Amino acid sequence: MPLSETAWRPDAQRVWGWKDELPRKRLAWSGRLLSGGRASFLAPDMLADCYPRAGQPDDFRQAPLGEEARRIAETLLSSGPLPTAVLRQAVGLQGRRGGVRFSAAVVQLGRTLVCTSFGTEQVGAGWPSVVLELTARAFDLGGREPDEAARRLRVARRFLDPMLETSVRELAIVFGWPPAAAHAALDALVDCGEAVLEAGAYRPGGVAPVQGLEDRDLTSSLRETIRVIG
Repeated sequence: MPLSETAWRPDAQRVWGWKDELPRKRLAWSGRLLSGGRASFLAPDMLADCYPRAGQPDDFRQAPLGEEARRIAETLLSSGPLPTAVLRQAVGLQGRRGGVRFSAAVVQLGRTLVCTSFGTEQVGAGWPSVVLELTARAFDLGGREPDEAARRLRVARRFLDPMLETSVRELAIVFGWPPAAAHAALDALVDCGEAVLEAGAYRPGGVAPVQGLEDRDLTSSLRETIRVIG
């Protein structure tokens, strides 16, 4: 039996609406950015700093995508935003097995910031279908800071600010960065006095070390905290 919206808490209902409406209004990117395919939001300025390519609709051709993810992106490029129910048919990923492969491809498109959710559309009976659109067509990514290291420094600063402490590994996993890039960004924050490094853990400057907090507890807390970024 489907879960009725009336059974949801008000906060859950609001977030469910945000993931569909904020991208359409260009107020936030929405997709499966986090490791494990968890849904996330990015503020437009955070998106501009995180986006790893030129900012053109066809720049996904330089992204490390699998065959099915690339086929979805090419279909969106030629057809415009499409509801997932229609998109699955267009790329030949129907049925149960096709659905699993389609979901895996959508996660890959989110992790690489190629696609964003872009509202919903009713397709047949049942729940409305999520619409997907190319990120670089939905958002203006032109005029960004050309220095990738400077952009990553800003991302690392905003990532670290609400944290008790974090590590190079955590930052690299969240944004899909090479460990060396995450290390450089966190070290730069230390160099300018905005972070402190102790025993391999980075924390915001002025925040006391956390006693008795296991790594696994920190990781769990971190993942819950950064579902909405920016």
